[in-house]
Amino acid sequence: MVRAARTQTETGDFAILVRDSADGPFRQVAEYANEDGGYIAGFVPDGTALWVASARAADLTRLVELDLGTGQERVIDADEEADLAAPVVSDKTGELLAAAYLVRDRLVVHSFDARFRDDWARSAAPPRGCRDQRPDAQETAWIVSFDDDRDPGADVPVDRTTAASQFLYRSRPWLDPATLAPVTPIAIPSAPMVACCAAT
Repeated sequence: MVRAARTQTETGDFAILVRDSADGPFRQVAEYANEDGGYIAGFVPDGTALWVASARAADLTRLVELDLGTGQERVIDADEEADLAAPVVSDKTGELLAAAYLVRDRLVVHSFDARFRDDWARSAAPPRGCRDQRPDAQETAWIVSFDDDRDPGADVPVDRTTAASQFLYRSRPWLDPATLAPVTPIAIPSAPMVACCAAT
C-alpha cells in the first residue's frame, strides 16, 4: 500500500501527501519550496511521522521528522558541511540507524545505533572509503561496497557476528589498484566579497 507521496504543485514547489488507510484519500501534510527538498525517506516505526530530507529554514539539507498530524518538523540530524545523502534505516526493525552525508572527500556517517557504529567503523576503516552496505534479511551480514581512490567498486561480504570478511569481486576489474594514484582532497576557502563604488 502506498501511504505517502511527494508531488509537484502548480507553482513548481513540492507537497507531501499521506493517507491513513489503503482506500482512504490522500491529504496534504506539508509543502516545500522547490529549493527546500522535502524528499521522503520513510516512515518512523509507529507510522505517526515521516523521515524527510529538508532544507527548510536552513542552508543545508537535514534529516527531520515530519509529524503527520501537525505538519511540523523536528530536526533529527544535520552536518555542518554537507547535505544529507540518505538515512540508514533497518529493514528488520524499521529503526533509524544512521544518517549519511556525501559531499565531503569521503562519505560521512552519523550513527545513532551502537552496534551499527562499531560495525561501520570496522568495515569502513581507512584507507578504504566505504560507499554503502547492503544487509541480508536478518542483518547478520553485509555486502560492503568500497570506493577507494585506487580500488573503486570493490565488494566485500562481512559477517557482523565474527567480523570476518573476504574479497568478492570488483565491478571494474580492468582498473588495477597497483597502477592508480591516491587522491588528496584540497579545500580552498573563498575570499569574502568586497563591494566597491566610485563617486562621480
